[in-house]
Amino acid sequence: MSLFILLFACVPEPVPPQLSVSVEELPMATEATIMALSEFVIIDTQSMDKHSDRIDSYCTEEDSGIPADVEAHYAVLELLPDQLKLSGKPIVELTDYIVSADEFKELRIDKLYHAIGELSDDAKLVSSVFGGGCADVTKILLVAANDVPFSTLRALKFTLAQANLSELYSLTKPLGGNSSSIIKGKLGSTPLWVQKEQLPEF
Repeated sequence: MSLFILLFACVPEPVPPQLSVSVEELPMATEATIMALSEFVIIDTQSMDKHSDRIDSYCTEEDSGIPADVEAHYAVLELLPDQLKLSGKPIVELTDYIVSADEFKELRIDKLYHAIGELSDDAKLVSSVFGGGCADVTKILLVAANDVPFSTLRALKFTLAQANLSELYSLTKPLGGNSSSIIKGKLGSTPLWVQKEQLPEF
């Protein structure tokens, strides 16, 4: 009995999904839905062998939190004036939200296209082992200010569609007196107010 208690006490508590972001002024939306950051979590494939039991519990138990010591990525794009980030990591440098012509290949933002491809491959592998409810490879969250040029958004959406994503969720200001989706520079502690957009098929 005491051994069981000791083993149970040694298992770290799961942690809620959380991602740091820098965008502050989100766009307004007259219609928005609520999602959770957990819907955009993709477990790192290198954690699968070491922590398979806890990952399996995470995938089958709703709102269970990410197992401690398990690395997670996020299908979250952050669009800043000087860079584009995927899962908190810089992917492409920008100049006042504008993507350099050198970054394009066949009308798509090539570095972003390949980065999303790698994330999608990880999600597919995790889903093949732990089930389809564990990682969704069809949707992505966009965190961007309300003054992003249309040309940048168009290039971004084209690239996402080329990468076989079908749903884009843009983070917006919350409706009414609800709490912001970003608290102290982080996503995850409050619901995400989002606007859904279907991406074209190619």
